[in-house]
Amino acid sequence: MIVWNPLKIGVRIRFYRHLIRLSQEEAAEKAGVGFRTYADAERGVSANLRVPTLVSICTALNVTPNDILLSPGALPEIQETFDRIYAMNETQYYLTARYVQDIVEVVR
Repeated sequence: MIVWNPLKIGVRIRFYRHLIRLSQEEAAEKAGVGFRTYADAERGVSANLRVPTLVSICTALNVTPNDILLSPGALPEIQETFDRIYAMNETQYYLTARYVQDIVEVVR
């Protein structure tokens, strides 16, 4: 049996939400889920995140469930980046997300 780490799933959900510059409220509405359900998933406190809910969240964030569930370990550089993200405090995470958003805007 595979056991997912809800904290890591939550970090990835939050990361992708920041990339598309949505608030939690906007992401929850776009996903068609309640705010509390969405916020719990993002904080990693929902150990029983249902598959349909996860799929709805992924659709709202324009990512696949694999992007959220699977460790990007196939590329060591990406895994190292996610490991660093997991270790960040909230301020560090917020600043990093802002920089990444700015980079994405330039690349588009």
